[in-house]
Amino acid sequence: MQYHGRSKPSDRCRALVLVLWVTALIAAPLSSAFSNIDTVYISPSSPDNTSEIIVRIYGWYPCFNTYPQGATVQQRGDTIHITSHAATDGGFCIPTIRYYYDSLHFGPLAPGEYSVVVSDSTPDYEYLALTVSSNPDCCQGRSGNVDGSFDDVVDISDLVFLVDYMFDGGPTPPCLGEADIDGSVGGVIDISDLVHLVDYMFSGGIAPAECP
Repeated sequence: MQYHGRSKPSDRCRALVLVLWVTALIAAPLSSAFSNIDTVYISPSSPDNTSEIIVRIYGWYPCFNTYPQGATVQQRGDTIHITSHAATDGGFCIPTIRYYYDSLHFGPLAPGEYSVVVSDSTPDYEYLALTVSSNPDCCQGRSGNVDGSFDDVVDISDLVFLVDYMFDGGPTPPCLGEADIDGSVGGVIDISDLVHLVDYMFSGGIAPAECP
């Protein structure tokens, strides 16, 4: 008489398949973000308040079918939050290791001490300290570029930036010399600078003072 039954190797194969499926189901939600941030670099290492700042992020994905979706930058006081994003092609996570690289540009920032927090929704975090010094030569030509725009044009955005800074606790102008509209001794930023800028923009008044 012969007996037929399920072999042990077959049981092990089925168990292995089940483990792989469970692993894929668990790992799939993780594929919605960069899953492991290895290294973060900031350049220049000693920026001033005229510098464009570059943050480079290196890490890896847990799934083969995960693709980068860029990153966002938000500033809250003296903390810079950078969040990396990724997405899948809609299939199950195929466990593997895929390395990624991302680069972000922002700035200039007002002089001061900052914390840079790089994160994703896994969550995985990297904290870095950033010191921004003051460049005494940041003011170029004439003052008035209060918001630090790269086109150096004096427009309504500069006026809004100055009002926000003076009366609503807004961010410090990237270059304080640009906010010294009347060229006062000592570079004090006060109501006379605001009046000077409004008069220049809307009443044909005297142009902002030349930079020191």
